[in-house]
Amino acid sequence: MQGGQAACALRHGPALPGGGRRCASPPYAARRLAHVLPQFAEVVHAHGARAAWVAALAHRHRPFPLVFTAHNLIGRDLPSRLGIPFIGFHCVRVLAVSPSVGDSLAACGVPRAKIQVIPNGIDLGYFCTPELGRVAARKSLSVPESAFVVAAAARLSREKGLDTLLSAAGQRAGMTFLIAGDGPLRPALARSAPPNAKLLGRLADVRPLLAAADALVHNAGGLSCLEGFAVGTPVIGYACLPGHGHRNAEAMRDAGVAAHAETAEDLIEAIRRLAGTADGAAMAARARALFRIDPTLELLRLAKTAPVTVPRQRRTPVASRWAVRTAGISTVIPLTLGGLSFGVAQAAQHGYGVAEGGRAVYVAAELSHEQAANPAVVQALRRHRVSAVIGTGLNAPTPTDVALLFSSGIGVIGADRGSGRRDPRRQRDDIDLAAKAIADVTHEPQPPVLLLHHAGLVEHMVAWNNDFLLGYPERARGGEALPRLAPGTQLALDLRRRTAVQLIADLNALDAAVNAAHLPEQPMRVLWKAP
Repeated sequence: MQGGQAACALRHGPALPGGGRRCASPPYAARRLAHVLPQFAEVVHAHGARAAWVAALAHRHRPFPLVFTAHNLIGRDLPSRLGIPFIGFHCVRVLAVSPSVGDSLAACGVPRAKIQVIPNGIDLGYFCTPELGRVAARKSLSVPESAFVVAAAARLSREKGLDTLLSAAGQRAGMTFLIAGDGPLRPALARSAPPNAKLLGRLADVRPLLAAADALVHNAGGLSCLEGFAVGTPVIGYACLPGHGHRNAEAMRDAGVAAHAETAEDLIEAIRRLAGTADGAAMAARARALFRIDPTLELLRLAKTAPVTVPRQRRTPVASRWAVRTAGISTVIPLTLGGLSFGVAQAAQHGYGVAEGGRAVYVAAELSHEQAANPAVVQALRRHRVSAVIGTGLNAPTPTDVALLFSSGIGVIGADRGSGRRDPRRQRDDIDLAAKAIADVTHEPQPPVLLLHHAGLVEHMVAWNNDFLLGYPERARGGEALPRLAPGTQLALDLRRRTAVQLIADLNALDAAVNAAHLPEQPMRVLWKAP
């Protein structure tokens, strides 16, 4: 990678990097990782204890900076008491998703100086893709478009209290309750479920469920709440677990981002008060504002911090032999290696920028070659103060088209639609082409690029190393319903297949929607420095 170090994210997955055979034990996986590591990265980030075992064993063969993220509480059993200190000893940093997880790591012997708490988060762009329309989501779940839908996603086990939710569902035949998840109580819950409740089982993709729901019910304040916040679905706590579940529900209620219902009557009243109403939209907006802070900034801050070193403790020969024996015992644990994702370990020194707006709606239109060369289209874009999104590939605007738009006073922005390639070099080339499509005309040192797809560590790395400033817009196709407009919305209209008359009608409809939302409209190009 150019301009910085690369990071390898190691998870429990199906195959070895580079297409190798499946591994049967951590020692074999560790030797393979130590062998292939120099080809991929200089920093390894292990997710989960089993992946960390492999990385720590590989560290003995070939030392490298190792970071371990613990996603669950660490037990007090013998393997944990012996294995976790071994992992912690080889790590420069141990990340915990909550203070309680951090406490459990410390209780197992990981030095407090190495532990850093970073709460769980989700990818906002992944949950806000344009194809997740309400109509399409309900169709995929076989739910009528006019139904009043209440959703829940949880493991179907006794502690989740879903029998209480089904009991409340039986009292309101006019609502449809969709429950996603699997577990030991599924047969019993299926027998007791009222006609208006449907058990969906385990879903590979929970986004359609959230997009189809008028309200989301939780009982613990877990990741499903964050996913509901991202989609914009009102979240309501009901029959919450004693302890952390109840505390989480009260904290979210006090913050104004979720409701809390103690009884079935309170639940129904909260659903009717929040689903499809101004109160519900305001609460969802407050919840979504939680995502304005990019957690990557915290990782960058940690990357700039010098690694924590802990003085080597004196070990007796018996303790050393036990460390080796513990590694040998783990050979019975089946393990495979996951795919690799890339990042930048010390990217802060290269600069980092994501275009953020104020209280306006920032608009850009994705154009074809024929549209960009049409004087009527150019005039319409200038009249409506809309920026032009310049993609690459067949039928994309040519450099001459870009120069015409630019000279007409229309701001131009590069667009990377994503190729679906897993090769980081190819992904980097895609973004380079998107930036070059406008940099040749505008001669900007920091060309703006819109990522019209899911953005991962590779995209961040390319931005850091090349001083690109990225934007993450909402997307909508011409002639289709617009997404919900809120202050700071970045909206990219795909107008490539629209005639000039249809394009002008789309821009008029957009103006009407922005005016109805009582928000000012700005060209998206103002989010970056003027050319």
